Amino acid sequence: MKFIDLHCDTASRLFYEKNLELKDSICKVDINKLKKGDALMQMFAFFIDLGEIKRSPLDEFLAMYDNFKIQLEKNKDSIELFDGKIDLNKLYACLTIEEGEVLEGNPYNVEKISDMGIKAVTLTWNYENSIGYPNFNFVHKDKGLKKTGFDIVDELERFNIIPDCSHLSDRGFWDLIEHCKKPFIATHSNARAIQNHPRNLTDEMIKALGNKGGITGINFCSDFVADSEITKVKDLVRHMSHIRNKGGIDILALGSDFDGIENEVEVKDCSYMGILIDEMKKEGFTVNDIEKVFYKNAMRIFK
Repeated sequence: MKFIDLHCDTASRLFYEKNLELKDSICKVDINKLKKGDALMQMFAFFIDLGEIKRSPLDEFLAMYDNFKIQLEKNKDSIELFDGKIDLNKLYACLTIEEGEVLEGNPYNVEKISDMGIKAVTLTWNYENSIGYPNFNFVHKDKGLKKTGFDIVDELERFNIIPDCSHLSDRGFWDLIEHCKKPFIATHSNARAIQNHPRNLTDEMIKALGNKGGITGINFCSDFVADSEITKVKDLVRHMSHIRNKGGIDILALGSDFDGIENEVEVKDCSYMGILIDEMKKEGFTVNDIEKVFYKNAMRIFK
């Protein structure tokens, strides 16, 4: 079955591990594996770790972007850059940013990344930035978007770039619910009621995001799934079932976080995504439901 994965960190690995290639590599996501798994679109995040970089976030992103564009050009016959239109017979790369400080607190930079083809921005990672506060732990849960954050969100919506609330504080999430005029997304977040981690969404958040028309991608990182070192299919589907029950089937999507997580996953890489289907059927997901989770809900958001 076709699938769209809302989040992976493969573009960052290709940048920092110079011997890797997008077409075929040791990564959990590459073109060959995507084709084997019948992928429709993979969202590639340009992940910037503010605690590790030696230059400005914008400069780090630009270098990473240039490196990935070279990879896309080398493989242009196999994968296309997503420009807003989807042909079900093709494979697409959709570009996102994971760390809103790439914009350096300047709303005018939004137009720049729009021109570069960026389709979504994860507003924070694990650090406070000029936009808002992270949900790395519960310390900042009551701190919301900063004034600059509201201005940047307005510009993102103006340029049809989707705000991503994964990694954003609880109060920041509610600021988006109250402020955004369009649906926004959680590219890789699960259900807090199932696994009590601040990175996951509460039931109230799930309901509100569903009512807003947004989606959340099920994250394969064990910390956010269950108290197990191995991420098991049954536990992923348990999160899916809970989120479906609280927010409706139209909120669910896939957000693996492949190449950004270190634990063992029963879904070994992107070519194994289909092994989720049998377990989903056991839990009462219809074929139409599964199609929505695998790609149709994401297509609705990014059309």
